Amino acid sequence: MKKTITILEDDLDIRDICTLIFESEGFVVHGYGTVANFSIDILPTDIFLLDVRLPDGNGIDVCRMLKADERFSKVPIIIMSAHINPLLHEQNYGEDLFITKPFNLDYMLEQVELLIDNHRDNL
Repeated sequence: MKKTITILEDDLDIRDICTLIFESEGFVVHGYGTVANFSIDILPTDIFLLDVRLPDGNGIDVCRMLKADERFSKVPIIIMSAHINPLLHEQNYGEDLFITKPFNLDYMLEQVELLIDNHRDNL
């Protein structure tokens, strides 16, 4: 069964690179640039990858919304940001992992695979 990742990232270059990498690894990728488009069309997924700063909201609020929704509460979430210092990131927003930008693509892929495998093992 193919793994699915949903990416909420307003930077088209980052979204395109992530899409290319994950599709080359056999993922089905759903990509969105705004909270409005994402919120209208949330599809079943194995993992969410959320940027913090978005033109019409932020990934932290989206993370909280997803974790409060019974359909998505157990789905792993990675939050990524270039604007939050990881050393000062003491508050957990409900995410399973926080990654700073710029990030290593191999590390991102490895963490996504790990989180999905752990999630599937706990179903």
